[in-house]
This record gives sequence, C-alpha cells and structure tokens, in this order.
Amino acid sequence: MTKKAKGLQPEYWDGAEIIDKKPKASDYEDIVQALILRAASEYECLVITQDAFPDTAIRNKWAKKVWKNACVAAEEKYDLVDHVNSLVSESIVINGFSSTYCGQDL
Repeated sequence: MTKKAKGLQPEYWDGAEIIDKKPKASDYEDIVQALILRAASEYECLVITQDAFPDTAIRNKWAKKVWKNACVAAEEKYDLVDHVNSLVSESIVINGFSSTYCGQDL
C-alpha cells in the first residue's frame, strides 16, 4: 500500500544536473530551496540545543517537524520526500557556532 501525497512534490529546476542521485538544495525550484534552507536551519538548532547525536528515529521526527514548520511559515504545502529529508537532516555544518541564531523565530 502506498501513501497518498498530501501536498505538492518538490521539483528540480529546469536544467538541474543531478549527479549520482545526490541533489543539493540549489537543484530544486526556488520555493523548495528556500524551504530546505529554512528547515535545515531549524534542524541545526535542534541538534545544537537538544541532542548533538540524535538516533535515526529522532532525526526523522525532527526532519518532519521542521519541514512542516517551514511549509506553514511560507504558507506552502510540499511533501517531505526522501531526498529532501536527507538534505534537511544530513547537511549540518557546525564549526563553532553557525550563523543561525537558535531561539529566534526562524
């Protein structure tokens, strides 16, 4: 049984070259790219403030939460697909402290 999509499917922008099926946020259309960046920033805050090494279940829970928050804030409705999930939850770079200000309204 497959899940029925509730929202729009994230689309790559025309001309995006996906190599080895490992997309980047910039490979997606502008609105999806903005949602990915917003969600990744909130996800990074969760890692910094809640758990530096979350297990798989927590990572998935957080990814869903921050994607939903990003969509609500932008008044958009996109499904969280696997590639976007990995971009949100695996693209964290923490060198000291990031430019993201945790605790502020993202």
